[in-house]
Order: sequence, then structure tokens, then C-alpha cells
Amino acid sequence: MKKWIWLVVAIIVGLAVGGYSYARHAENQKLYEDAIEQGNLQISNKKYTAAETEFMNALKKKPGDKRANVLLKQTQEYAAGDSSFAARKYPDAKTSYTQVTNTKGGNQQLVDRAKDQLSLIKKIQTNLAKYTKVYNKALQQQKAGQYVDSNITLNEILTDKNASQSYYKTIFNKAKKLRDSNNSAIENNSIPTDPNEADNFEQPSNDPVDNPNVAANSTSSSSVSSDTASTSESKESAVSSSSSSASLTSSEKKAADNYKGSNEYTVPDSKKKINGKDATATQIKEARATIKAAGVDEGALSDQDIIDAINGALKKNESLAQYAKENF
Repeated sequence: MKKWIWLVVAIIVGLAVGGYSYARHAENQKLYEDAIEQGNLQISNKKYTAAETEFMNALKKKPGDKRANVLLKQTQEYAAGDSSFAARKYPDAKTSYTQVTNTKGGNQQLVDRAKDQLSLIKKIQTNLAKYTKVYNKALQQQKAGQYVDSNITLNEILTDKNASQSYYKTIFNKAKKLRDSNNSAIENNSIPTDPNEADNFEQPSNDPVDNPNVAANSTSSSSVSSDTASTSESKESAVSSSSSSASLTSSEKKAADNYKGSNEYTVPDSKKKINGKDATATQIKEARATIKAAGVDEGALSDQDIIDAINGALKKNESLAQYAKENF
């Protein structure tokens, strides 16, 4: 009789313990699934730190769980990629984003975002390489005293709408400083100092932009002397050209009609542009000074001839002085 009673008690206790264990397991499973769901939701909201916390909570409910581990590591890798990208450490960012895309059984949104970032990095690095090449060419032209040519080259950066994006801030600012240095040399008839020597840009190790020293040499000095000799004459020419274009007498109009070269009265508006943008008085004035310094009689050239010369030099990828000597 007593054995039967103890057997019943044992069965009751066993059922109670089993029922509790099952209920506890079911509760943990629900908490685990909730944590995974919340983690993926935080990824959708781009709150990656919160997502990491949720996946770690899932691991607390199911230690060593493969699914939760994969999601946690993928999220951490993507966050590391974003951090490197923000610091312009593009090789590191590419490594992290590639790891994200190669993750099996992870979050698909992270994979898609990582692929987009990899495409963006490729575009950024391509543009940085292009802008750096243009800048270095302009820098060498300045060292040779070819300030107008240097400015024309810099326009490839300064007129590119993409170059003003934050990714290219360093090279864009360097280009502006180099242009200002060129303009100062033209206006003040002086040898330009290094336009970027006072800068302290935080250039990342992987940024392809160099920080070359823009020190003036003897070649620059001799070229500036030639510019100095021609600046006053080019100013007078610019003033004369401006006043003549504003109002022509009957004899001047007749002379313009009889003029056999190209000028602003005989060509379409499309021909009056430099690099697709309207030519400015400053560009024309600077170009006249350069052509004069090259030993060419710039006074015999109309403003349109000057514009044509600039465009011709750009097309042939040679200096304005060289082009003027060859064609005038």
C-alpha cells in the first residue's frame, strides 16, 4: 500500500517538474524569437547598436545559437564598415562590407546595403584618382609660371558638380586654394607661395590625394617676370575690348564686318564658351597676358580669338602659350 502511494507521488512530482521545464523552455523560445525579430527590426531602422543588443539577448536565451551568432557578427561587421567609411578609410570599409555580403543566413537588408556602399566606394575612389591627377597637373603648371593654364586645368575640378560632395572636400579645397594663389600671382605680379602650406587637412592613409609642396622655382620666377611685363597692357586691352563691345560707332561696325578673323560678332553663342561655360572677362584678361608673354601680339586678337585659343589648347592638351606660338 505504501509503495503504491509513493509511486503516485513520484508520478505527480515528475509531471509537475516536466510541465515546468516545458513551460520554461517555451517561454525562452518565445523570448529568443522576439529578440531576433526586434534585432531585424532595428536593422530596418538603421539602429545597429540596438540590433546588436537584441541579438545578444537572443544568445542569452539560447547560448551558442548559430542563427543569433551569425546575425550579431554580420551587424557588427556592417557597423565597422560604416565607421571606416565615415573616416574615409575606404580599404577597411570595403573589407567589412565584403564580409557582410558573404555572410550566409544573415540579414538580407545588410547585404543589400553593403553592396550599395561597395559601389559608392568604387565611384569615390575613381573620382579621387581623377581629381588628384588634374590637381597635380595644375600644380606643375603653376610651378612653370603658367598661371592661366593652371586655372583652366583646375576648372575640371571646380566646375564638376560631384567634386563639391563631402567625399572630395580635401582635394576640392586644395584646388580652390591653388586657383586663389594663381589669381594672386596674376593680379599682383608676384611669385605665388605654397597655397596649402598652412593647411592641416586630416588626410586618411588611403586617400589618394597627395600633399605636394608648391614651392616656386627659378622657372616660375622667370615666367612671372614675363607676366609682369604684360599685365598692364592686358588690362588696357581688356578695358578697350569691354567698351568696344558695349557700343560701336559706324566705322567700328564696318571694321568688324570687314574683319576676316573670328570675333564675338561673327560666331554663335556656343563658340563663346570655355569648357561649356560662358567665358569671363577675367579668363580673357589672363589669357591675353599669357599670350603676350609668349611673344605673340595679343592686341591683334579679338576676344573670340582668345576664347578659341583657350579651347584649342584644352583640346590639344597643351599650354596656352605653346598653342599661341603654334597658331598665331
